[in-house]
Amino acid sequence: MGQPALVACVQPPYLGAPSRLLDPDEIVDAALELLVRAGSRGADIASLPEYVNAMNWDHEAVRARAESVPGPLTEKVGALAREYGMAVVLPMVECRGEALYNSAVLIGPEGGIIGVAEKTHLTRIEREEIGVTPGSDCPVFELPWCRAGVMISYDGHFPEVARILALRGAEIIFFPSLQRRLGERKCAIQVAARAMDNAVYVARSSYAVAPDVVWTPDMMYGLSCVVGPHGDTLASCGRYAGVCYAEIDFSQPVLQERSAGDEVGDLRRFIREDRRPEVYGGLME
Repeated sequence: MGQPALVACVQPPYLGAPSRLLDPDEIVDAALELLVRAGSRGADIASLPEYVNAMNWDHEAVRARAESVPGPLTEKVGALAREYGMAVVLPMVECRGEALYNSAVLIGPEGGIIGVAEKTHLTRIEREEIGVTPGSDCPVFELPWCRAGVMISYDGHFPEVARILALRGAEIIFFPSLQRRLGERKCAIQVAARAMDNAVYVARSSYAVAPDVVWTPDMMYGLSCVVGPHGDTLASCGRYAGVCYAEIDFSQPVLQERSAGDEVGDLRRFIREDRRPEVYGGLME
């Protein structure tokens, strides 16, 4: 049985005044400052955005920003996690020998590494220009408050990823991203759809402009947020750098009518019981 948790989505700046792209080290520093803010606020779980150690880096130079796991960045974040007793989702470019992965490292509240999830659906640029290796699994991790899964950016376009995580018991799916061209409306719909499809919480973390920059439509739109199982937005950072928080009681079931006029009960159970995997063979064609 789960328990209540304060979930934080960290949204660091990628653009500072006067409309200057921040370099990766500046972004990491800003992300860690916001992580401290989340910890000081009492966050139990905090998530950072995709590619946090290589954001704004040229495609051909991403390899130079990659780090091993464990490594310097996981040690820094692990120390903060331990200091504040919070779990952290740390997305980063990871190197394993010569291979690169778009990974999300889950660090526990005692500062140790619980596990690593890799992005399974790579963009063409990642495959052909950066040379990232795709992941091939969708792990679910046990936290003191809940069971958590991760889908990374482009993974969100494929409902199968969220479905597998939910079927494996995820109660919340963290969604680190740097999507910049999907648009605010489509992005919000995508997050809500993945949540409602599976009766789970979805926590998206991305990038935004610094508070002293005037936002315009050609800039990244932020939208780090927490969305509930019924598609309702529980918290959002909007278009500017910052942290948003949602208090979630994971001990409570997601309640809904099974169908119109039918019993009210645990929606996740209804979804599992009413699925018909035997007719889904077309997904494998």
